[in-house]
Amino acid sequence: MRGGWVRRALLRRMAPEHKFASAARLCSEVLSGFAEGTLPLDGAAEVLRDALHILASKDIKARPHGPSPTLSQGTLRLESN
Repeated sequence: MRGGWVRRALLRRMAPEHKFASAARLCSEVLSGFAEGTLPLDGAAEVLRDALHILASKDIKARPHGPSPTLSQGTLRLESN
């Protein structure tokens, strides 16, 4: 995949809220365009491939930066990552 390292570098530097917004936008604009037929598969197959690669990558996953809440013996406590 050409340009994959560029996408990975950009995604790694994005804040979690921007990653979430980007994934939502890819789904609502790109994937729905193919599902509804407004984007032709034969003319925009590379766009679909790139969108699916981004959505499947581990770098698009939004992870909190601070302590994450976990359940331990029925109580909620914060643990550092």
